[in-house]
Amino acid sequence: MSLKTKVKAGNITNLSDARYCAGMGVDWLSFPAEKVNPVKFKEITDWVTGPQFVLEAEALENSMPVSDYSVSTLQISYSQLSWINEIPGKEWMVTIRLSDWIKSESELLAQKKKIIQLIVTLDDTPNQQALLASMRTHFQVLIEFNSAEQSLNEMLSLPADGINITGSNELKPGLKDFDALSSVLEELEIAD
Repeated sequence: MSLKTKVKAGNITNLSDARYCAGMGVDWLSFPAEKVNPVKFKEITDWVTGPQFVLEAEALENSMPVSDYSVSTLQISYSQLSWINEIPGKEWMVTIRLSDWIKSESELLAQKKKIIQLIVTLDDTPNQQALLASMRTHFQVLIEFNSAEQSLNEMLSLPADGINITGSNELKPGLKDFDALSSVLEELEIAD
């Protein structure tokens, strides 16, 4: 299965979302550390092949628990940028609001070799196209889809490398409503 753009599926907390997204061809599955403990993480990831796995650590207060997960990529917020120096040998995805790019650019560029992506939440900042293009000259850029007011087609026209979508909780184990995920992923699907 091929998609029109790179896709990271975030907030994956159950096997149903993980398998569905992997089957649809997403590039990354990310798991929130505050909702998915290391045992559950292993149980889910043992059943899934294809995407790279990412640990979402934005809700953690310190970097200590991340060593319990077998991932090579960690997702942090811009305010946690110091973790990059605390935890060697990892790749990083950094979440940032578009309006924060100008004030944070030099700090992010100082870590450029370790940061593989910026996950950008759009806001009402003027010159969005120019700011995204500026980010993209240095980093791969994924746009946070769920917080955006633009349609999917409008987002795909922005200078970015892909989107970040969000999974949801299961109603009960094995019972899942995929409407939110499927509406985006099926629209991105490239017909064979």
